[in-house]
Amino acid sequence: MSLEGFVPHKEGRTTLLVPELSLGKGPPELFPAFFNPRGKVVRDISVIAVEAFSRTTSSSAVFADPLAGVGGRSLRIAVECPSVSAVKANDLNPIAIQAASRAAHMNGCEGKVELSGVDANLFLARLSSPQGRPHIIDVDPFGTPAPFVESSLRAIVDGGMLAVTATDTAVLSGLHPEVARRKYGAQALRTDYSRESMLRMLLGLVAHRALVYDMVIDPLLCHADQHYARVYCRVRISPTEANASLDRIGYLLHCFKCGHRESVDHTKETCPLCGGRLKASGPLWVGDLYEKAFLDSMCEASASLEMKKYDSLFARAREEIGFPPFYFKIPYFTDQLGVASLSPSDLVERLTAAGFRAVRSSVDGQGVKTTANVEEVVAALSSSHPMKPRHTK
Repeated sequence: MSLEGFVPHKEGRTTLLVPELSLGKGPPELFPAFFNPRGKVVRDISVIAVEAFSRTTSSSAVFADPLAGVGGRSLRIAVECPSVSAVKANDLNPIAIQAASRAAHMNGCEGKVELSGVDANLFLARLSSPQGRPHIIDVDPFGTPAPFVESSLRAIVDGGMLAVTATDTAVLSGLHPEVARRKYGAQALRTDYSRESMLRMLLGLVAHRALVYDMVIDPLLCHADQHYARVYCRVRISPTEANASLDRIGYLLHCFKCGHRESVDHTKETCPLCGGRLKASGPLWVGDLYEKAFLDSMCEASASLEMKKYDSLFARAREEIGFPPFYFKIPYFTDQLGVASLSPSDLVERLTAAGFRAVRSSVDGQGVKTTANVEEVVAALSSSHPMKPRHTK
């Protein structure tokens, strides 16, 4: 099988073999094999997260990638994560697997990498024997990860880390609510904090599937932009804790008349601030998105991997622990108020001076998480301009 049209491409400390067409300015093609060069940041963070988690395992860590493509993530893990002893990478596209195999040889890591070319769920099923379960599984599909979550949970070792990516962000952010109900089992709303709620909906999917198997998830790290939502979770078997984790699955209620938002364990219809009608998104994850100890471990790993530039993301994530499961996007409110925009740092300062807790959102550069309600946020933005009711963009 020919690899004509494939070229070496350096990313991190790894040389990949990718279709030359994928390195152009346009969106990457699916054929002859998929590779997205704009996913480097996501893969960088994956390397840090996998190395950080692998250092905590009691035995040599095994990493599994059921949708590996040309091996962009898998090969970087093999080359750049010294705490990972073995990488099992799979893709149904034989050309992609051939490119990954050639690149593994180029990097001198072919003895650490095991490649296969079967259906992703079959690959995961073959890993689910008691002695063969991987410590880390990374599911990064084109679109929704829903068809692969259950197989991943059945395959992962007790206490392992499951990373899941969704790229159907239009669905998760409320543009196609009927598709969200079908694929994620939840209602999605289009709000100013959709970038966070789509992470919570993705976590809700994983948490619900885990409960079927008496498993509980502990979110370790979550991040998103307009093209993807990505979550990292520790997965543990514990029927007792699985029951208790139901308290971390609930709903976000939103009033499109005044902008009020709140987290609840059951729905209600009337806004407590303006009397408008509340709409619900969920069920979704309403607990924390981060674990402090893991974020600390990622900072340690980033230092040894010479990728300290991501530490600011981890620091902002650490500050969010314990805050409500939504944020306020400043331009949305200042546009309605007709006042000059305010920097997130300035709004945090005003809210803190007024006696509220407030931090910048780690998933939205224009977002602020706070214990203040919408009226108090509006007052902090402008005390002389009442907010005009308007539907959220």
